[in-house]
Amino acid sequence: MSGIQQLLMAGGQAPKVLEYLSVQLDNVDRTTYTFSGVSIGTASSDRRIIVTVGNTNTTLISSATVGGVSATIIVQRVSGGGNAFAGVLIANVPTGTTADIVITFAAGVSNCKAGVYSSTGLLSDTATDTGFSDSNPGSDTLTVIPGGFCVGACSMLDFALASPSWTALTVHYSEEQENGVSSGASTSLISGTSISPSVDYQTAGTTCTVVFATF
Repeated sequence: MSGIQQLLMAGGQAPKVLEYLSVQLDNVDRTTYTFSGVSIGTASSDRRIIVTVGNTNTTLISSATVGGVSATIIVQRVSGGGNAFAGVLIANVPTGTTADIVITFAAGVSNCKAGVYSSTGLLSDTATDTGFSDSNPGSDTLTVIPGGFCVGACSMLDFALASPSWTALTVHYSEEQENGVSSGASTSLISGTSISPSVDYQTAGTTCTVVFATF
């Protein structure tokens, strides 16, 4: 057990654990995307499912559920140039090992990518900090509680379909969609009180956005 985990447990709080599980893909035009029977890991009273969402459209998420539990929208962003969306959702789902993930947008969109994570040790659905950037590279500096973790999601509208390169976070997926790429990344057991993640889209002139959240 790490020193951070021992410190958290000594203070009466279980260590914060984050596990990447899968990415779900749908390139069909819809307003509501349903990803059925998705693995959500081992059941636990404090288990929270975190979903990173991306597409190449200009519409925000209006609601989402995981296993029938309403999800909180932690952060979402459409790029200033349009046609690139990224967001982070969280839901407390203590039971079951699979669940339907349902994401509804305010209007029809052409594709949806959903990265699925399982987390334990969080005391609420509230993020410590959030951030975003529409720049290329895109970066931000976020506050974090020692022992916490950070997730990131990005999308870019780019017909060259380059693969984004992440710094300070470990990439879990970079998936092509009709006319771009969505990617997700994370890191856990952060020892300091801040983190400065970034993503380089590896191509010039890209319409893009990235969002981050720490817990």
